[in-house]
Amino acid sequence: MRACARSCVCVQVESPIYLWAMTQAFSLHFLSEHIAPFNAESRTIHFSRFAGPGEAIVVWISWQLLHQVARWLAREQS
Repeated sequence: MRACARSCVCVQVESPIYLWAMTQAFSLHFLSEHIAPFNAESRTIHFSRFAGPGEAIVVWISWQLLHQVARWLAREQS
């Protein structure tokens, strides 16, 4: 299985184009968080609540964990 196919299955997306668009959107958001301080007086990067890379990873891992638990529970009930 190709790497793209595994990634698409992981996020439950059939279209690699949609996966590419999601990646570009998140990258643009992170880039805007880094560029914004150039216009601020303090010249310091301040991430909003879920804008930092660490928070994105925690949200992603939590989502995957919940998805797997839900699949396991559905299989147990069958």
